[in-house]
Amino acid sequence: MFRVDQSSRIELAGALPDPDLTLHAMVEIVGDTPVWLAQVGVPHGGVGPGRRRFATRDIERALEVLDSPDWRGADLYLMQLDAAPPGPPMRMGWCRAVWECREPDGRHLCWRVETERGVLLDSLHGTALGQERVIRRRWQAADWGVVRRGAARFD
Repeated sequence: MFRVDQSSRIELAGALPDPDLTLHAMVEIVGDTPVWLAQVGVPHGGVGPGRRRFATRDIERALEVLDSPDWRGADLYLMQLDAAPPGPPMRMGWCRAVWECREPDGRHLCWRVETERGVLLDSLHGTALGQERVIRRRWQAADWGVVRRGAARFD
């Protein structure tokens, strides 16, 4: 979840096409669940900057953005936050693939994520990696086989 202080609101006349949208100079990330950053390319001839970026705490929302046919390229990044020392307070990773999985109980979904830093399981029920049942590959990076510079492990 993100917390927004209304004092951080930025007023730019005519900057947004939708009156329900607002711009803020800062948002607070609440909790220690992952933050998913989807970066997509605006189609040639599209309005606005060449890339747009979306942040969410819900991987399914990020996948909705990535699956849209309106974009010409997409990347997904994972920002993992650790609430307790002594670990690093934040780690970033480029996602190569996301697999939709079932929790061991068979009733709930979880997500196996392959990143340049390793594999992790995004589970609301605390399921350990390897205990999930893979259903299908939900998303794959266009440059799946490319090893990006500066790769490191999450552990």
